[in-house]
Amino acid sequence: MAINKVLCFGDSNTWGYSPTTGQRMSADSRWPGVMGNLLGEPYQIIEAGQPGRTTFPSSSSFGLSSGIDALLQDTQKHQPDCLVLMLGTNDFYPKFQLAVEQISDNLERMVVELDQHCVKQGIASPKVLLVAPPAIDETGPFGLHFKGSQAKS
Repeated sequence: MAINKVLCFGDSNTWGYSPTTGQRMSADSRWPGVMGNLLGEPYQIIEAGQPGRTTFPSSSSFGLSSGIDALLQDTQKHQPDCLVLMLGTNDFYPKFQLAVEQISDNLERMVVELDQHCVKQGIASPKVLLVAPPAIDETGPFGLHFKGSQAKS
C-alpha cells in the first residue's frame, strides 16, 4: 500500500502553540496530529508549522518570517502528495496594514510559485488544500497585537 504524504505548513496554529499555557501542545492535540490519527495508517503527516510565519514577503522587517522559502524547501525535501496550507493569522498584524484581498493574493502567489518551483525541480506538484485560520479574538490573550483585525479575520 502506498503511503500518502501530507505536508501541513503554517504558523503557530500549525506548530501547536497554546495561547493559554504559552507552550507547544502535545503531538496528538495539535491539528496535524489529530488529522493524522483520523486518517490512519496510509498517511504520513509532516508537520511544518513555525510561529511568526506569514504570507507577507517583507515580514522580516517586523520580526516575523515570510513562508515562501521554507515552503519551497519543505516541498522539495518531502515531496508530499498533498499540501495543507494554513497561513494568514500573522498577516493581520496592524503594522502590515494588509487588506483581506492582499493576504489572499499573497497565498495565491505562494501556491503559484510552489507549482513553478516543482516544475523547475522536476517533482510533482502536491494537491493544495487552503485552510482559513481561526477568527481572531481581540479579547483573547493576543488581542492587543491584533487590534482592529477581528472583523477582517
